[in-house]
Amino acid sequence: MGTIAIKAIAKGPWTTVNRSYGTWYEPFNTQKEIDRALWFALSEDITTAITAGDVGLLPVLIDAAERFRELHEAEREGLLMTGKSLTPLFPRKS
Repeated sequence: MGTIAIKAIAKGPWTTVNRSYGTWYEPFNTQKEIDRALWFALSEDITTAITAGDVGLLPVLIDAAERFRELHEAEREGLLMTGKSLTPLFPRKS
């Protein structure tokens, strides 16, 4: 058994009808954003991370994975703080 990280590069729900990618969620799409998101996921205790649902993002994801390094605690904490400003894909029900 293992733990699979899904939607590692999900920025949040689409906020516009003009969608640049064939995903049901808006993905991060710059190399820097994808590096940080994927490296965060890979720094957790997971077995694998699933790629995005749009092949156009695959080269950037592969590049990030090939250059992976574990995040320092300060980087991880910074990303957790940044993430608080994003709209979750799966909001918690009260």
